[in-house]
Amino acid sequence: MFGEKPILGITNGSIDNKKRIFVPRMYGASPGDEVAVCQQNPDTVDLYPTTALYDRIRYLDEIKSSTDSKEIYMRAEKLQQSLFAAILYTSKLDCQHRVLLRGVSDSFYSGRKDICFLGENDHLKLFPSRDKLDDYAKPYIYVKKESVFND
Repeated sequence: MFGEKPILGITNGSIDNKKRIFVPRMYGASPGDEVAVCQQNPDTVDLYPTTALYDRIRYLDEIKSSTDSKEIYMRAEKLQQSLFAAILYTSKLDCQHRVLLRGVSDSFYSGRKDICFLGENDHLKLFPSRDKLDDYAKPYIYVKKESVFND
């Protein structure tokens, strides 16, 4: 079941002529799994297992109901509202592990057929190119310039 285990790793994929993507089996996806298609910015699309999306919403509700801090409440509220605004629709994976990307911004497609997947623990983030994925990941990755074999 999609989202039952952490969703991790990077792989390539493609968009077919009907704007469907094949969700790789390495992410634990199975036909019939329900996913939420979300887009918070034009350069990426997020695929959440609906159970993970609901868990995230409930978690933010818990934060809001348990805090005395107005700042924490407002941050949780803002995160929750941005998540609600990003949800385009929910769908089930078909028998070939595909989901339709309807309603996704045209700038995400830009005539491309190839995409990249990045597992982000509870969801998949889709990028229209490897360059976009690398730009996204750059602030989080430290690469030492010198070889580990140099003394």
